[in-house]
Amino acid sequence: MSKSSNNYLPAVDGLRAVAVLAVIANHMTSAILPGGYLGVDIFFVISGFVITQSLLSRRRLSAGQLMLDFYARRMKRLLPALVLVVIVGVLLIRLFDPKPITSTVTGALALVGASNIFLFSEAIDYFGGAAALNIFTHTWSLGVEEQFYLAYPLLFCLTANVSSLFRLGILAALSLASVIAFVVVAKINQPATYFLMPFRFWELGLGCLASLALAHHQEHLALLRRLPASIPFVAMLIGLALPDAWQVAATLLTVVSTTTLLLTLSRGSAPQKLLSSSAIVYIGRISYSVYLWHWLVICLSVWTIGIHWWSIPFQITVIFAVATLSYRFLEAPLRYGRLMGSGWRTIAAGAALIIFGIVVIGATHSGNLIQFAGSSAEASMSQPLAPGYVALHSGRRIDDCRPNILFDYANGKFRGQLVDGCRAGKVAPLLVFMGDSHAMDLFAMADLVAARGEASVLNVAQDGCRAPPLSGEAAYCHYQSALIDLLARQGANVVLVLRNNYNPRGIDRSLDHFIAEITGLLDKASAVGMRIVYIAPGPKYASVGPTSLCSVQWFRPSWAIGERCEGDLIESRVEQQARRREFLSALQNIQRQRKDFLVFDPFDTLCGRDTVACTPKREGRLFYRDESHLTEEGSEMLADPFIETLRASGWLPTQ
Repeated sequence: MSKSSNNYLPAVDGLRAVAVLAVIANHMTSAILPGGYLGVDIFFVISGFVITQSLLSRRRLSAGQLMLDFYARRMKRLLPALVLVVIVGVLLIRLFDPKPITSTVTGALALVGASNIFLFSEAIDYFGGAAALNIFTHTWSLGVEEQFYLAYPLLFCLTANVSSLFRLGILAALSLASVIAFVVVAKINQPATYFLMPFRFWELGLGCLASLALAHHQEHLALLRRLPASIPFVAMLIGLALPDAWQVAATLLTVVSTTTLLLTLSRGSAPQKLLSSSAIVYIGRISYSVYLWHWLVICLSVWTIGIHWWSIPFQITVIFAVATLSYRFLEAPLRYGRLMGSGWRTIAAGAALIIFGIVVIGATHSGNLIQFAGSSAEASMSQPLAPGYVALHSGRRIDDCRPNILFDYANGKFRGQLVDGCRAGKVAPLLVFMGDSHAMDLFAMADLVAARGEASVLNVAQDGCRAPPLSGEAAYCHYQSALIDLLARQGANVVLVLRNNYNPRGIDRSLDHFIAEITGLLDKASAVGMRIVYIAPGPKYASVGPTSLCSVQWFRPSWAIGERCEGDLIESRVEQQARRREFLSALQNIQRQRKDFLVFDPFDTLCGRDTVACTPKREGRLFYRDESHLTEEGSEMLADPFIETLRASGWLPTQ
């Protein structure tokens, strides 16, 4: 809404300022304002209120003209600054994040209003650690708004010829259904209620209802408008101060009080005077640019020097300096000027901007134009299992047990003597460990199982070789059939144990294909009397290892990481469970259908049994050597629960 509009209310911009300042405070450190993230919810209410005012002011246009005008103005308002932020963010994050793919995809989808759907599909817990590492996490709110914009103007036009009460009733019914869904689903799927528009519809809907009520039914608001505006204003601030453990209650309080405040703001009231002050109004006017840029500054700080009490003034200064420049030289000129034209010309210009942004992102990523500026070859934080690891009990060398050494690809067979050298124990059954570097992590666990006389073990694993292999992997990765044939000829009682770094959310998203490959390998093994145990994904710890936030880099000196890495390294349990849910469910589905397939889930062992957080530490010692690989201690931790799982299923003899 142009500030020259007759409907312009300076206090609404002031309310935007409160919202964006709350968000910044929370994102800097949640200790400052625990519920500050609800500033986004305030934005949603304001957005519904303002766009309804805008539609009402143009209701004399035909439905087609109204919708064309609405979307053209939204493109002018949102796209230019967003495209710039996404391009700058994609370029900068590549310098500090050795694996920037998640940020890159999020940024590209933000340009088409779908980043919230992607973030939900990735099952990122907004309060978990991964959210702080994605430079475009904050664009989820733009996705929610843009999806609402697709539905609401159409609803507005379809109800143009009905009574205003009927229009209010329809919108109220939809909002009521949305808030009920929000309250119910929040208990079982927090990411859904946070990221998806249907669970946010009620927040924008209440803003729309407030605007419609003020336009057509002020007589019904007489009693409510006698309420002092300071009451809902204080209630809103209380909602922002509540901890995230009270998320549902705090959200309800904040959204309802914000809506009530919009209905009760009267000239001369204390909140109206405060929110209409020139400094507050100016922050509100540039709040969109502030919101877009604030997360880039905060996220890049997290990747580099961190957020400290002494750095916050500097970081806030950078946020407002960059946002002011963005607003003055990009957002305002294109929003209020004629460069992007009007009507269909604006739509075409907006589409061209989106395409330009996506092309730049694609070229940067596919061409690897900007390289990671740090070193990923620093020493790990703890003893690795590979290379050079020698098993404690059997003396086997992990380097001798890789398919690129064991498998004679030219002749399609294994070199028998080397296979024998990678075996430990003489009792049945023979557990054959296969997979990539994450299966190599099981070398110490397997050795311990053999030393206890539970089973014999054979480790055949290779970096980058999943079992079954993915397309495009090296020739020596395709060894499983030959190994099964060799063991079948020896008449061994064999259980294949598979562990891979595979998750459809990050690696080869064709889950159906990978499950089909597992089933095919199972059919081949079962035909010769073998069974398969698949070790489900454990948690990942971004805070561990040479490429983590706790590694020293030129852009992350030791003095900058001390505070963040002195305490326990933790990850959100909800986030970690959600990341693997789809793959785990697919594995468990095979287990339900087949008696020759078993899933061993190491999650509780590797996460700990805390109901909120996972940690890679036990009594001050790390059992992860990087984000997802285990140390010797971590590997041996899995021995007891692994044996118990096989014994409980009758796959190992009861002692």
